[in-house]
Amino acid sequence: MVHDVALIFFYLLPLTAADANLPSCAGYGAIKTDTDVAGDLLKAAGGSLDDCCTMCDATPGCGGWSWFQNVCYLKSNLQGAFPHPGRQMREKMLPGKCTGFSDRLLEHDLCGDLISSVYAPTADHCCTACLEASGCQGFSYAAQKCYLKAHVSCTYANAGRTSQWIRKSPSERQLLPRFIV
Repeated sequence: MVHDVALIFFYLLPLTAADANLPSCAGYGAIKTDTDVAGDLLKAAGGSLDDCCTMCDATPGCGGWSWFQNVCYLKSNLQGAFPHPGRQMREKMLPGKCTGFSDRLLEHDLCGDLISSVYAPTADHCCTACLEASGCQGFSYAAQKCYLKAHVSCTYANAGRTSQWIRKSPSERQLLPRFIV
């Protein structure tokens, strides 16, 4: 009889973060607990933790979601994650197409004209954003932001930044010989 009670108790436990690592969440980053994601709210809909990925995939523009008290909050124009007790969140993993870019230059920024800044969970996503932005020649990445730049002319030391730029030829590993110290 004690085993029957334990078995019933096990089935009544709420879903956990591990339960959201289901096939329906393929293409998403790892779930983050006690975390929310800033962005524009597209839709709030009741559902279980594992329903959020399916709902996000079916909603145009959805880049991620947060889940709280059995409600999926689908969001676009993500701006980064922040601590929020009781929430769980995931964001779609954007493809990083860095073919044709220089090697990463750590702790450096690019001289050039800022085109725009966009949220990205990793620097790999900046390559894709740069290729899609008209006139972009490179980017620097810091604190989950890509700083897309045109008229790139040099690099300079800037702690916490990672930079890459579009190579002019496939054999060219580094483009900008002029460093500013």
